[in-house]
Amino acid sequence: MITAFLTGGLGNQMFQYAAGKALSERTGTGLLLDLSLLNVRSKNTTFRTYELDEFSLDENVKITSSKWKGLLLKKFAQCFSLFTDKETYNFDSRFLSLQDHTKLFGYFQSEEYFFEHKSTIKDSFIFKKEFSGKNKELAEDIKNVNAVSIHIRRGDYLTNQNMINNYISCSKEYYENAIHYICEKIKSPEFFVFSDEPENIKELLYLENAVYVNWNKGDESYNDMRLMSLCKHNIMANSSFSWWGAWLNNYHQKIVIAPQQWFKNEVKNNNVKDLIPKEWIRL
Repeated sequence: MITAFLTGGLGNQMFQYAAGKALSERTGTGLLLDLSLLNVRSKNTTFRTYELDEFSLDENVKITSSKWKGLLLKKFAQCFSLFTDKETYNFDSRFLSLQDHTKLFGYFQSEEYFFEHKSTIKDSFIFKKEFSGKNKELAEDIKNVNAVSIHIRRGDYLTNQNMINNYISCSKEYYENAIHYICEKIKSPEFFVFSDEPENIKELLYLENAVYVNWNKGDESYNDMRLMSLCKHNIMANSSFSWWGAWLNNYHQKIVIAPQQWFKNEVKNNNVKDLIPKEWIRL
């Protein structure tokens, strides 16, 4: 059995699941998702809950959780014989030699961890529920045009001091350059803007004919990722949420634009070489 400890929001949990699932496939064993760390609150991180239940995960995947285990892991992780990725955004080649009974503890934010099992991962991340209401109408509109998603990450990038110290919030200039690039490459693009702070987003980026999606909040926020994945092209933020919206996009000629700068720290910015797939554009 492979165990993957889940932390963070939906995008992070998807990376952790994908790495665990790929390793379980390679070793011919099962996968256990341990939610213990999601039960532990910290002033340095945004509190999260389990969010993968919106997907049709493999029915053989098991789930366990213990608040006390989570507390112990926070303090004594080395005692649990965990495999931790050396750098969050770079592929750790030690992963290739891991065997059954491995416990994964990290972020594993590179498709190289699961590229060989890409189709299996995509099958795992099929949304269970049918679209309804505004989302159903918008999904039909997206399918019938040259739809381009724009994702703007704000939220805890502006309110949580730990996030503020580490991450940039992508600039207006970045989005304007990305839109210009798309307009040069794509005929009659139509833009759909998504954000975790939709009420104020027009102050950063106002497009006269764009659709601003502002109704998927709280437990329904996963629908933004789902709608982004239906667009033919994607302009993403420095966010695992929009990374997955772009990665799940199956359009064979898709253009994905990602920010050149991910962190405030330039050293960290130079250490994200495995995060962005080679065919995506960085501006």
